[in-house]
Amino acid sequence: MSGYRPVRRISRRTLLRGTAGAALALPWLELMVPATARGAGASPPVRALFVYFSTGYKNGLWLTAAPGVYPNTTLPVFPAYSARLSPTGYVDALAPFKDQLNFITGTGNAPAAVGNGGCGIHARGTGCSLTCEVLTKNGFTTGISADQVIAQSIGGTTCVPSLALGIPGERLPGFDEDGYGEVYLDNVSFTGPRTNVQKDNNPQALFGRLISCGSIAQGGAAPDPLLAERAKFEAGVMSAVKDEATRLLGCVGTADRMRLEQYYTSVSELEQRFKTTPVAMPSAVCSMPGTAPPAIGVTYAASIQLMMDTLVFAFQCGLTRVATLMMDGAFSRRNYNLPELNGADYIHGLSHAEISGNRAVDHPRWVRITTHFFENFAYLLQKMASVNEGTSTMLGNSIVYINSEFGDGDAHNQFQLPALVAGNAGGKFKTGLHIALPDRTPVANILLTIMQTMGVNRTSFGDSTGVVTDLLA
Repeated sequence: MSGYRPVRRISRRTLLRGTAGAALALPWLELMVPATARGAGASPPVRALFVYFSTGYKNGLWLTAAPGVYPNTTLPVFPAYSARLSPTGYVDALAPFKDQLNFITGTGNAPAAVGNGGCGIHARGTGCSLTCEVLTKNGFTTGISADQVIAQSIGGTTCVPSLALGIPGERLPGFDEDGYGEVYLDNVSFTGPRTNVQKDNNPQALFGRLISCGSIAQGGAAPDPLLAERAKFEAGVMSAVKDEATRLLGCVGTADRMRLEQYYTSVSELEQRFKTTPVAMPSAVCSMPGTAPPAIGVTYAASIQLMMDTLVFAFQCGLTRVATLMMDGAFSRRNYNLPELNGADYIHGLSHAEISGNRAVDHPRWVRITTHFFENFAYLLQKMASVNEGTSTMLGNSIVYINSEFGDGDAHNQFQLPALVAGNAGGKFKTGLHIALPDRTPVANILLTIMQTMGVNRTSFGDSTGVVTDLLA
């Protein structure tokens, strides 16, 4: 390193390049901030992540309270059906983050309830979850989801305007729920009346596309998405950029050095996992209860966590600022491989007591799967909270919203939705609160609040009636 002269400032688009043409985008560093702004505490840009989990809660069991704002000193608890099924496990999973979470109750998605009774009820619930617009068999009127409204506003500043991630639901072949179509069961991100954003469901392929993204983006312009899709994963990325990485470490201060070393370690570990861990997603073929489990290592948790790790990588490198993540598709017959359920993992069937025909037995098992969703959600929050970004963390510099298509998944009720918002949006949100809104407040109000916080200039979305002012710092 002798004779090397440290640079005063580097661009966020600076890449680590290797002799084989491999390139890695950099995480946020203090060295990227103009010298005139460093004293003002400049922060990374805020990210928005929308997470979906399926089937809601048993009997709409969620926090209830008179309208108002309450300290989030206690988390919601399910009745103790059975200690064996750990019904309060999701409370335990989220407990470390309660100071960074807001529980929001009282919201509903009235547009999703518009239709002919139960006809297409799951497609309507899931399809409308981020559009808040009435869905018919012919599609939406406009059909632009909240994430894509944000992407249209700020997506041009990143290599990938937005990401849609998740695991497709497992259903019987040809299932389209009363003619609505599977597209609305497996997607929450839409750019038009019948146009969903193509969902990435293979974390290895996604990682390859992301690390190639920087190589393609030249002159500060975002690449053609088709070129990015064709980019291939290059083996040995970390070894290819080793010399350049070592050189850069000599240019930065102590705090940036720690961030870079954390970044190199996390990407190396992710790359190694792809080499040693089966990354095929759980079978897309219907897996009914009682069938043989998938191969060792190819489990729901392993798959969704690899996807989460790859998403954190994309946020860390500034490759995108907007994403959706589906924990599962709607009306899914997936086997989650939870040993305490003895193979009875069909969440839709359990919600309606179709496995044993006994709600006293099936509903606690449904609660266990919901708990599993939140255990994995907690894994994501922990990953984001572990990334240091100046005076805050990735989680602190993000908005992470999670909700479901139903409040009560048994009754197919689109009200009392289980909404959570994590992260304080770089200081723009309050956290650690239970915000109890008046019953049937449009959930679109939360989405509009997120949009405005992300810089979108609009005063309404879907059936919104205003923003959730109690979220704002």
